[in-house]
Amino acid sequence: MIKEKLQKRILTGNYRQLNTLNPKLIDFSSNDYLGFGKNKQLIGRFRQALETKPKLWEGTCSARLIAGNHPIFEETESYLSQVFKADACLLFNSGYTANLGVFSSVVTRFDVVLYDEYVHASIRDGIRLSYAQAISFKHNDMDDLAQKLSSLYNKTVYVAVESLYSMDGDFCPLPELVYICEKFGAKIIIDEAHATGTSGINGLGLVENYHFEDRVFIRIHTFGKAMGAQGAMVLGSIELKKYLINFARPFIYTTAASPMEVLRIQLAVRFFLENPKHLKKLRKNVQYFMDIRKGVPNFLPVNSSIQCLMLQGTELEKIRVMQIQEKFSIKPILYPTVPQEKERIRICIHSFNTKKQLDNLLKCLTLPI
Repeated sequence: MIKEKLQKRILTGNYRQLNTLNPKLIDFSSNDYLGFGKNKQLIGRFRQALETKPKLWEGTCSARLIAGNHPIFEETESYLSQVFKADACLLFNSGYTANLGVFSSVVTRFDVVLYDEYVHASIRDGIRLSYAQAISFKHNDMDDLAQKLSSLYNKTVYVAVESLYSMDGDFCPLPELVYICEKFGAKIIIDEAHATGTSGINGLGLVENYHFEDRVFIRIHTFGKAMGAQGAMVLGSIELKKYLINFARPFIYTTAASPMEVLRIQLAVRFFLENPKHLKKLRKNVQYFMDIRKGVPNFLPVNSSIQCLMLQGTELEKIRVMQIQEKFSIKPILYPTVPQEKERIRICIHSFNTKKQLDNLLKCLTLPI
């Protein structure tokens, strides 16, 4: 069975394999939106901090509930809850395990989850583990959501969305979503993974942009994208944090992250807030690319750091040509990651990309085969 399924993937052109990013290629594929993954100044601060705190070099070798709760965890959680204006924060090893932990423990088999049809796989997996009734609604369609909420009486209902959708680059219509959920008494769980460091007044996410910190039940932020670190956090009430520590299996039964990785999270957020120039440069690059791609067909009409060119016919051949030319690191997003006939080129704009690089990228994308 394993061999047959792999062979089917190969024949349909959907076979996945691991590749190391070629440093000679111009990066338009990674989620390192601000360049923090390789930022020399940030790395220097990290090294300096490790020299002054040698204990942070040690491994946890245990779950946090047993012997792995290093003081840096609680220090960082306290700091992050203040920055993001939340009552409490709990760190997880990744955004995937954070979503698994939230949905598999907070949501029960007696509840209902209404989820946007484009939400991340980790949210869907968490919902499955909850055994709750799961109902999808059309992507960003608030009329469809309201209609489905209106039929759910005497039920505890959660609405699961992303603030910035990773495969389409569009934003959740958060003000309307909050209004509808408050009207029907539903609780919002929002994944801010790709909005962390890129969106909001100060780059702290879509919830921050509208000052909805007290109107959203749970926020999930990840640090492995714009922050250039690793791990994730769940923001909510103090009671929620206590609950997750007691019932979220992906938190309880896993070895804690290393203290140095938690330190990197804290340093990255501090560096981000102290150096707003990186976010400003990212936003300038996004606006510039949006300006130069006007009139180019098949681009999704989005205004984020994630730009998408839908593939049609021979467009796949353009990807092969660009890879042969070895100019850019970009990725075709194919089925089953996205639905069939909705394959696309996903372009990640970064603060470190130059206007010349953006010009050349668009030129290559629009060259005839």
